[in-house]
Amino acid sequence: MARQGNPLFNEGLVAIADKDRYGRTSPETDKVLFNKYALNPELATLINAIVLGGTLPSIQSNRTDIAGIFIPDLIKCDLSTGPCRLAGNGTQAGTNPDDAGFSRLGIFGG
Repeated sequence: MARQGNPLFNEGLVAIADKDRYGRTSPETDKVLFNKYALNPELATLINAIVLGGTLPSIQSNRTDIAGIFIPDLIKCDLSTGPCRLAGNGTQAGTNPDDAGFSRLGIFGG
């Protein structure tokens, strides 16, 4: 079983010793097993020490913002938004492959 939905958390925040454990466990156990890495990310300590010369210790600990994003590791959907524009169905009913409001490079149009 692989947990590829949140690669940033596993690759950037979980310590090397627990990377395989993260892949083997389910999201229901994240708060118990991996919350420490979200609250006190090792990457922030390294960035502070190497890049910033140790001048910003406040970025290293009590990161409830990171924990709120990654714990629990579940996909969250905002269902309150309207439908997106699809190719050829911009402002008129029917197929219009030359719809100026649609971008074939993304779902956001324009």
